This record gives sequence, structure tokens and C-alpha cells, in this order.
Amino acid sequence: MREEKRIVKNTLWLTLGKVLGDLIIFFFLMSFGRAFGAGVLGKYAFAMSLAGFLTVFASLGFNTLTIREVSKDKSQTAKYIGNFLLTQGVISIFIWGLIVLGIFISSLDGDSKLIVILITGYFVFYKLTNLLKCGFMAHEEMQYPAFLELYHRLFILILGISLIMLFHHPVITLVSYPVSAFTMFVLGFWLFISKYGWPDLKVDIFFIKGAFIKALPFFIMILLTQTYERISILLLMFLKGEEATGIYSASDRLWVTFTAGLAMFQSALFPVMARFSVDSKEKLFQLTERAIRLLVILLLPISLLVFILSHEILLVTFGKEFLNSVPVLRILCWALILIGVNHVIGNFFIVTDHQKVYLKMLVFVYISFLILCFILIGKYSYLGLAYARILHAILLFAVAFFYLTLTRKINTFHWMRLSAAPIISCLFAYLVFYFLSGFFNVWMILPFVVGTYTIVIFVLKGVQLHDFVFLKNVLFKNESKGELAGSSASEIL
Repeated sequence: MREEKRIVKNTLWLTLGKVLGDLIIFFFLMSFGRAFGAGVLGKYAFAMSLAGFLTVFASLGFNTLTIREVSKDKSQTAKYIGNFLLTQGVISIFIWGLIVLGIFISSLDGDSKLIVILITGYFVFYKLTNLLKCGFMAHEEMQYPAFLELYHRLFILILGISLIMLFHHPVITLVSYPVSAFTMFVLGFWLFISKYGWPDLKVDIFFIKGAFIKALPFFIMILLTQTYERISILLLMFLKGEEATGIYSASDRLWVTFTAGLAMFQSALFPVMARFSVDSKEKLFQLTERAIRLLVILLLPISLLVFILSHEILLVTFGKEFLNSVPVLRILCWALILIGVNHVIGNFFIVTDHQKVYLKMLVFVYISFLILCFILIGKYSYLGLAYARILHAILLFAVAFFYLTLTRKINTFHWMRLSAAPIISCLFAYLVFYFLSGFFNVWMILPFVVGTYTIVIFVLKGVQLHDFVFLKNVLFKNESKGELAGSSASEIL
């Protein structure tokens, strides 16, 4: 029972750090966008994408390897953290220097150059702190990564808004990023040596070489993820400019905030699915099916509400200047369901020892995504990127579904039963909104929309009480011991 309580506690800490951290940064960017407009927000998004993508080469997959190996043998903490900290530090500074050199000879304007340099500095210290976080995670001390994440984001919010009010200059405001990351690294390093002693700051070339070979698959998966998250913004910036990038980024930031909890649900579900894959294939199929059904039931109405309220949400958050982003949000909101389902299906591939097949699928889908970006951004600008994002999610689901069907691993999943009731319920809820929208304010209609969906979904028996009881028992009573910390490694680059 003590092990199970620790797993639940660690899950809650990770969720707290991720969700609250995303909300804090969202509030800062909301203020930043209102203060400086779509063009400057576009420069910020470009800098984050460029620096975030390039600095991922400093991690080399060492973070995930650290969690896996140190969690097995805690006596190796100093060796892994010390060697990897020095390696990542040298590579990060080298990348920072290359970016500074490249930016200064580029055709970007002065503010854009300074913003890229500042954000790259932020990522250098952020990535180094992530390695320290992995050390805490390997020791199952999730409260420290959560604290560091909340600390540095709250630091950005307070210092950033103060600089906006004092100087009202975007470059000065973004100084809050590298300063916050540096102080987070210092604080994290102090916490680390207080808990586990000094890392072994001596470079072992043979150890690092062997570790790189072991970490290479992790690095490839991280690189694919970063390609999806960062490259598309860079393409939008180069093809359509700062204004279009800023307009897209407003909805993208909202979308990231909405999806913050999905990765935590995946982390909590993964170890249980892994145990069931060994103990009982029938239980694995049952858990997977119910998880997908509940995700569809919960996320479909959320997507509908975001679609209905997209104008009001952007007006309240980023202001009138970003209302052109409403169509982007109305497209991206429907990807929530597919992302949630794809998380569960990805877990299914991994726990059934089909991770190599899944990696090949990811490579194919990400290459297709980049091709779509070139075509659709060129034709439809920021709307094209939104279309590419949702088509990426659809393609990943379709490829995975085709493989599972072809190999006859999907027979137990009743897809019509999973989706029919939620879709019908959403159609009824939207019809209620459509007919009442001519008579009442949108906020007055919302209770009727939510009520209609709830009533219809229960009438159609799309959800039953035992579904929630089943997942509650699985996630909070019967977790496999000690696996959650390792499965959460992919959350830190």
C-alpha cells in the first residue's frame, strides 16, 4: 500500500507541475500578446521553436536513460548526472554560440535577433535543469521537479509582467526567461547536492560513448516529437511572416494548455497496461477500450464547447487583435480527441512489445506532416498549419488502426460502440445551441448544451457508472509498483 500511495503521490506532483506551469505561462503570454501584438508574439514563437529544436541536440536522449538506469541502481547517480551534466553543458554552450553567430549574420531585425539569443539562453539552462530533474525522478522524488517547474514559470510571470509595466519593451520583458532558467538551475543544483551529494564531475569518454548508443532510440523519438512541435512554427514564420505566426500562436498556446492533462493520464495508465499485458490480455483490451471510450466521452464535449466559445475565449484572453485566430482554434480543438486516443494506442503498442513498429509509424506520419505543412501553409497560411496538425493526428490514428486490424489485434475493440453515443450526443447538443443562438447570449445557452449532451449520453448508455469505477480502481488501487517514474521520463527532454 505504501508503494501504491507513492505512485499516486508522484503522479499528482507531476500533474500539478505540468498543468499549473502551463497555466502560468499562458497568463504571461496572454499579457505579452496584449501588450505587444501579434507580430511580436510571432517573433517569440519563432524564437521558442528555433531554440527549442536546436537545443534538443544537447540532450542526446541522456535524460530518459538517466531515469531508467539510476532508478535501477541509485549508487550510479553521481556518475550519470556528473558525466551527462558536463556533456550537455558543453554541447549547449556550443549550440548557443552557433545560434548567436548565425543570427547575427541573418537578415532578421534587431529585436528578433536579441529575442532568439535570450530564448536560446533560457533553453540552455532549462535543459541542464531537466537533467537534474531526471535525477530526482529516478529517486521517485517528484515533488522537486514539480517545484522547480512551478518556481521558474512563476518567476517568469512576476518578473515579466513587472518589466512590461516598467519598460514596455518586448526584448527587456523576455530577459525574464534566461534569468528564471538560470536561477532554477542554481536552485535545482543546490537541492540535488543537498539530497544526493555532489555529482561526479569527471568526464569518462568510454562511459559517455556507451551511454549515447543506449540512449539513441530515446533521442530519435524526442527528435521526432520536437520536429512536430517546433519545425511547423519555423515553416510558418519563414513562409508567411511574424503576423501569421503570432495569430496562429495564440490558439496554439490555448491548445497546449487544454492538452496538458492528457500526457499525465497516459503516464498513469501506462504501468497498469504494462502489467495487464503480462497478466491478462483480456484485461488489457478491456482497460484500453474503456480508457478510449471515456476519453471520447469527456473530450468530445470539451471540443464542442471550445468550438462554440472560440470567439469569446480569444477575446477574453488575447484581445481583439487576435480574433483572426478564431478559425485556428476551431480547427485545433477537434484534435483533442485524437491526441487522447493516440496516447492510449501508443501505450498499447509499447506494452505489447511493438515499439519498433510504432516508431516506424511515427517516422512515416511526421514526414507526411512536414510535407503537408509545406503544401497547406503555402496555400492557407496559419489555417494551413492548423489543418496539417489535425490531419497529422488523423493519419497517426488511421495508420495505427490499420496495422492493428491487419495483425488482428483489434478484434476486441468495438469502435462504433466507443464513438457512436458521444457523437450523437454532441450533434443533439449542437442543434440545441444552433436553435437557441438566435434568441439568447452564448453564455446563457451553455447550460442547455451541457445538459443536453449529458442526458443523451446517459439515455444512449454511452457511459455507465462501472466505467468510472473500473478506471478509478485500476489507476488508484492496483498500480504496478515502481513503473510510473520510469514512464514519466519522456515528459522531460
